[in-house]
Amino acid sequence: MVPLEGPFYAVQVYPNQYNTQGGPKRNTKAQTLDAFDEPIPHLYNVSECGAGYAWVYNGGWNIAEAMITGFWAGENSVEETAWDE
Repeated sequence: MVPLEGPFYAVQVYPNQYNTQGGPKRNTKAQTLDAFDEPIPHLYNVSECGAGYAWVYNGGWNIAEAMITGFWAGENSVEETAWDE
């Protein structure tokens, strides 16, 4: 430990979170849907991208949505077949 020398300045900060409202549609496999509600091959969206539960963000749903949709995407993407190169 050593003494600190000033001057020091402070600003009051408040906890905050940012959330998106909307984005691309997704299904319960976290696949991104096109304009006709058909899955776009190999394209997943999770968490705030394609937010589906905007009315419960103040209750901490954004964390749960990230975990749930991430699980869906992970679980379903490993079942995908590779694209032809």
